[in-house]
Parts: sequence; structure tokens; C-alpha cells
Amino acid sequence: MGIGQEFDVLIGGSNSAPAGVAAKWKLGCYTFVEKDGLRVAAIHAHGALADWNKHHPDRAIKEGDLIVEVDGDLRVEVTGVRGDGNKIKDEIYKGMRPTKLTIRAGKGHTN
Repeated sequence: MGIGQEFDVLIGGSNSAPAGVAAKWKLGCYTFVEKDGLRVAAIHAHGALADWNKHHPDRAIKEGDLIVEVDGDLRVEVTGVRGDGNKIKDEIYKGMRPTKLTIRAGKGHTN
């Protein structure tokens, strides 16, 4: 995956944890707000992002990646919140539910 490419991840749902294990909701990362999204500054050893990375190494979220969209309503006809980092952060923390994050790969990804 190259820098700037976007990919989707699902947290808080059945695809984010192995069978028989409750999905974690706490992101488990430090982020900071930017005008185009929410920048991942550091990923902790425990939390939803660490779980995703463990089970999906081909689409791992890395430090420096940008969360550009969050969609807590997974219906196709409903669009998520995109762009403004403050709005994305608010949407992520609305509640525990399966949520799709669209990630823009940062410098930690190579072509």
C-alpha cells in the first residue's frame, strides 16, 4: 500500500475480533485533529486499532495515518462524516457500535 492510498477498517464489530471474542471499542491510540481528518499519532498495545492490526496485517493502521471518514451507520445509502477532524472525533465517540473508518495511508506505508 502506498502513501496517500485510502482503505477501510471496521472496529467494534464481528469483523474486528476473532470468533468468541468481544470486539473492543476503545480506539487505543493518541490522535490529533487536523482540517482534513484525525491523525493517528501513536497506537497502544491494547485497543480496537491494535486488535485490527493483529488480525489484518495487510491493512494495518500505522502511526501517521489519517482517519478521513467515519461511518457509524453502515447502510449503503447513508454517508459517513468526512473531512473535519473535530467532526470525525465526535462521530467516533458517539457510542459503541460497529463503525467503518476510512484511513489515508501515511509515511509508514511504502509502495
